[in-house]
Amino acid sequence: MPAILETLVKLITIAGIVIAVFTYLKNTKLSQAKWLSELFEKFYEKETYKEVRLLIDYKTAQYQNLINSIKADTEPELQEKLVDYLNFFEFISTLNVEKQLSLRQINLVFGYYINAISQSEEIMDFIKKSGFQNLPDLIRSMNNLRSN
Repeated sequence: MPAILETLVKLITIAGIVIAVFTYLKNTKLSQAKWLSELFEKFYEKETYKEVRLLIDYKTAQYQNLINSIKADTEPELQEKLVDYLNFFEFISTLNVEKQLSLRQINLVFGYYINAISQSEEIMDFIKKSGFQNLPDLIRSMNNLRSN
């Protein structure tokens, strides 16, 4: 009888471990979905990043003002809006480094705008000189993902 009891305890322990792993994986997916949902809302539905997003997306005359202000280090308010915009992506890149969001997830939701940033030599230079830590790596990884 003790051998049967010992086997039963082992089976229950294994079942508990399997359930714990599945629960962890499910919670991880839910956490990532929550992050993406909140970031989507913040980026696309609120006004905070809309102005810079439109400038970079449509390359309007105001976009050229932004590029000129980067080159000449003028118009601090416009540059600050760009910094806020880039800080949003710096935060996303930090979530990627911390394994909270995958490159695939980031690409699906924000890939277009990260690519648009990477297409501007002036903005890329601004990112480098402004000391963004994780954003350059994210942009490189996203470019590699697209080229594969």
